[in-house]
Amino acid sequence: MKRKLIIIMSLMLLVVFPTVAFASPITTDFNTAIKYANSDISARYKYKGTFYISKNKNNLPLNANTWKKYNYSVFAYGDPHGTKRNGENRYLGYTLFGEDYTNINFAMDAFNPTKRMEDRNWITYPWDDDRVQETISAQGENPILDNEFNALPINQILVYRGLSREKDENGNPLPMGSGAKTEPWHLYVHVLQPPTEYTSGIGRMWHISNGTVWYKTVYLPQYSEIFTPVDPPKGEVPGFKGELGGGGGFR
Repeated sequence: MKRKLIIIMSLMLLVVFPTVAFASPITTDFNTAIKYANSDISARYKYKGTFYISKNKNNLPLNANTWKKYNYSVFAYGDPHGTKRNGENRYLGYTLFGEDYTNINFAMDAFNPTKRMEDRNWITYPWDDDRVQETISAQGENPILDNEFNALPINQILVYRGLSREKDENGNPLPMGSGAKTEPWHLYVHVLQPPTEYTSGIGRMWHISNGTVWYKTVYLPQYSEIFTPVDPPKGEVPGFKGELGGGGGFR
């Protein structure tokens, strides 16, 4: 039986500085960046077909201006939207699947600096959780859908590294203890933009506090920041190897 909960709506997003959130670009040409990303995603994740296409499921185009503004890293469809704070919209656009793409640079709604990140009541497999779907629906967002990039073991490392680099709006590191390194983050994060060898990704997690569902946008470092290639790159994509031990799949 599906859970039916009445949830007091509230959302949380911890702020991270733009210079930390997005990796250095490998190219400043939009079409070249799309080509590189698609090549990596096809080989690394065994994705069938072309991931970044000209328009998403809602017929919205990839936004080159958003990509350029956020250090040539954000592949979002449509335009930024939602509440605006300090010049930043809550959402940068939409994903390929029509989900709202949350902005990691949007100022936090609320934050408890004394509670460690790993001690929060995180929701596993949020794409299958009625509480999450009801919460985002009440906020006016589109539903989130499971995808090929969710629940991969490698995401555990990526989320931990991303959280470790993040700072709150006062410039302090997020509170984390020794348990954060082994927390199963990959079961909590819904991937909005998959990271590649040369492009960072973005994910989103949800937790419950005092009966309320809150969300957290997460930076996912590019693979080149986590793994050192063991042999020369192959193919036309800089830094991409297309094999296990370098840029291979992580199923």
